[in-house]
Amino acid sequence: MTKKKDPIQAVGKVVILKEMEIQTERVNVINNIDPYMGRYFSQRWAKKNVLRMTDEEIEQMDAEIKDEQEEGDIHPELEPAGQPVQQELQPVEEPPAPEEL
Repeated sequence: MTKKKDPIQAVGKVVILKEMEIQTERVNVINNIDPYMGRYFSQRWAKKNVLRMTDEEIEQMDAEIKDEQEEGDIHPELEPAGQPVQQELQPVEEPPAPEEL
């Protein structure tokens, strides 16, 4: 005898997969706008409008990130995308002219 598939379980799996796909696309958008954060987009705007987080979720996530940084799980010198924090470039000294050598 063959086992019948539960249509509700099948629909549930499709919903979960679709939610994962949507979340993946949202993260891709965040990665694409990351270089413009702080210039054209605020982090809060991106969290609310791209990631669709509520104010409560944003506060909770910020608190979790702070806790993880304090515990050493997340390095504060890294940007959210795992890139080193951009520091101001120091002027490079000009090499001496050939006649000065």
